Amino acid sequence: MCLLVQCDGPKLVDAGFGSWLGAPVPLEQGQWLHDPLPVSLGRTDDAMWRVSVSLATAAMSYDFVAQPADEDQLSTLCHWQATDPASVFVQNLTVQRRLAGNYLMLRGKVLTVVGAHGEERRELGSAGELVSTLRELFLIDVPEAADLWPAIEARHERLFGPQAAPTT
Repeated sequence: MCLLVQCDGPKLVDAGFGSWLGAPVPLEQGQWLHDPLPVSLGRTDDAMWRVSVSLATAAMSYDFVAQPADEDQLSTLCHWQATDPASVFVQNLTVQRRLAGNYLMLRGKVLTVVGAHGEERRELGSAGELVSTLRELFLIDVPEAADLWPAIEARHERLFGPQAAPTT
């Protein structure tokens, strides 16, 4: 789902990427730098809008039409995403933040920092490191997050096996 607002014309505020958009984007074709991530908005061959955000060597894109969502369908999907064990929003820990020209993302036990220098990834090694990373980098003081560590490690092993740091 993308979020469009009317403020001096239509603006794309979020495209379902979390904090990847650093500021509103006018609903028009173009390119913007949301330090450190380049963002582009264009049209597809079938007249949909496509927003693309580059993350180091990878890119995410999202196609949408600029029309209101079906409220009942949206409510059903939001409930499923927030509660169903098959939802990636239930299965994964994801925290994102922009800080001084850097984009920080914690997915499970992998911390990614993207900046002008490129992209750096590292795995967290313990429940204590998870709690301190949340507190120090993301300003979230939740010591009880340590209780999630066994599930985070198990999910990481199921997805990546012995691979040191996932590439996607």
